[in-house]
Amino acid sequence: MSDAPKDPRDKMTAGVLAESRLVNGLPGLGAFRVKAADGGAVPEFLAGQATSVAFEQDGEILTRWYSVASPPEQRHALDFLVVDAKGSGKGLFALEAGAPLWFGSCVGKLTLERSDCRHLVLLGTGTGLAPYLSMLRHLKAQAAAGQPVPVAVALFHGARRGAELAFRDELEALAKEQPFRFLYVPCVSRPGEDPDFDPARTTAGRADEAAARVLGLPSPGQDPRGVSFPAVFEPAALAALLPEDDTAIYLCGNPKMIDAFDAACAGTPRQERLVFERWW
Repeated sequence: MSDAPKDPRDKMTAGVLAESRLVNGLPGLGAFRVKAADGGAVPEFLAGQATSVAFEQDGEILTRWYSVASPPEQRHALDFLVVDAKGSGKGLFALEAGAPLWFGSCVGKLTLERSDCRHLVLLGTGTGLAPYLSMLRHLKAQAAAGQPVPVAVALFHGARRGAELAFRDELEALAKEQPFRFLYVPCVSRPGEDPDFDPARTTAGRADEAAARVLGLPSPGQDPRGVSFPAVFEPAALAALLPEDDTAIYLCGNPKMIDAFDAACAGTPRQERLVFERWW
């Protein structure tokens, strides 16, 4: 009986890296598109789910998990938002367009179906934005088709610097178009280190601190830097759109952020409506 490890690709769909680009020119932040090698449809999934991707590198078969950023309505390809946290230049960042890879079925419970609340808060840090991109794109398609959508959706996305706020143009356009009631709150935690920081359109402070302030929760991290909202943004007005008894709060990103926000919600009605998953 062989003790050789099983090849994960045996139960995966053969694919190809169709497109790759650096987000805002940052070497460690990439947007990738994967298609089936036979040109067929990708597996069906729910907005917010994730899948495994396998590829050959340095003579090894590597497998990574990524949240899908594309909406379920996009049947010809899967999109991913990926960070190279260690700056290694490996993984998907080392592959050329056209490189073979494999992807599995989509799984996960960070989905819109997890809650029946009519108001949503999407709180994410870094590439924790990916499942929310899938959800928002899906809701836009639903609204265009005349299907029911939430009463209001607020996205709090946090990054260290403005350049790391991926897909900001798309999200600001969505907030302007309003296919459904959508509010976008971009947050920069290190504005003093960001020469391009614009206090007129960006919140200074961590995204979890900003969300907690709006939702009337204790500070999740006791960040001494606090939060400063743009003058055009009124926390009280946004809070009125997110009633305590009918608002689900989704968390995705840094595990420490998720734990801290969960702790901040402890003992409040907000905790009953938290939705998150721990992948590591």
